[in-house]
Amino acid sequence: MVSGEGRILLDMKKTYLDESAQISTCKAVKVAQNITQTNLSDKNIIISFEVNESGKTQIEGGSGGAAICLALVSLIQERALNKSVLITGCVKNDHSISKVLEVKEKARCARNNGCVLFLVPRGQKLNISDLNVKEVSRIEDAMKYILY
Repeated sequence: MVSGEGRILLDMKKTYLDESAQISTCKAVKVAQNITQTNLSDKNIIISFEVNESGKTQIEGGSGGAAICLALVSLIQERALNKSVLITGCVKNDHSISKVLEVKEKARCARNNGCVLFLVPRGQKLNISDLNVKEVSRIEDAMKYILY
């Protein structure tokens, strides 16, 4: 976050975000501002996606919205993120987290990358060996697990 004019800038050097992922990112910023009661109209928010693969990675859909929202809340409130906890879910304007696709694949990926706790939208809990999976229905619920 830097001084600016209220822009949301997506660094997509190695990543392609489809339109729904871009819309989800904008919604996540709006919700983070609402939760923190912060006006970011004089800031530019720069969001970069780090990928471990060579070439371009494609991100589709809104399932990263909750994670982006929580990362921004962390930045605004100057709170640390618990890096052993990951989340998937679309964030809505009312702060709720809605269901996503491919939860099993995301859970396995989280476990394989050292995640201890994986937060999923309500109604999408599943059993994955060596991974604790919890359901959350709102961003505020997820904050209890992810933010210090």
